[in-house]
Amino acid sequence: MSEKGNVKDLAIMYNTTKDEANNLADRIAPLYPREKIIMGEIGPILGSHAGPNLLVACYRGKSRSIDDIRKTQHIIKKQKGR
Repeated sequence: MSEKGNVKDLAIMYNTTKDEANNLADRIAPLYPREKIIMGEIGPILGSHAGPNLLVACYRGKSRSIDDIRKTQHIIKKQKGR
């Protein structure tokens, strides 16, 4: 993950302590700029389904061209022996 990579946005969501979420953000920081990481607390409704101590990192990739997608699909098929 880097600014030059395919990551457009990165977020850390938590229902643990903010310190634990910041610790995860610090660990990711060498791979993605810390100041660009979106931090958010998970609300009680989702938290009640997920349970305690939830810590999630999620990202949104940059858009890719249809040619890039086709190349990736071709590589996957080749690896599967099709």
